[in-house]
Amino acid sequence: MRYVAIKNGNIQYILDYEPTQEQLEELGCDAYECYTELVEIESEQERKARVKQALISSQDLSTVDLELISFSDIEIGDIIQERVFGGNPHAESALQAKTSAYLLSFVSGDPNAQLLEEITTKREQINEIRNKFNLNTI
Repeated sequence: MRYVAIKNGNIQYILDYEPTQEQLEELGCDAYECYTELVEIESEQERKARVKQALISSQDLSTVDLELISFSDIEIGDIIQERVFGGNPHAESALQAKTSAYLLSFVSGDPNAQLLEEITTKREQINEIRNKFNLNTI
């Protein structure tokens, strides 16, 4: 008899043995069931796309499980661009320009508090994603 190991309601593995609780924990799964019918399993690419979409759209990144999927630096940048800047490829450059404008206003003795707040909010959103991937914050 075959079994499926399940995590958060999604099938992760098909097993040739009935797993113990310890084995389930080692697999990172929380339940198992008998494998009695043909079940379509997500491909790695489909899982990655699903996790990426969750990273972009979730209100709380702490609830998003990366499911041991690795993302390249470019893919992480794409997630930041979509989540923080609404997909605008020029918005990061605009943020850098705003940072320069704030620094100039600060040096001139008239710091722009509203500009600083915009910059800080975007940096916090970027760092939230970078922290999710255990990257250095900016």
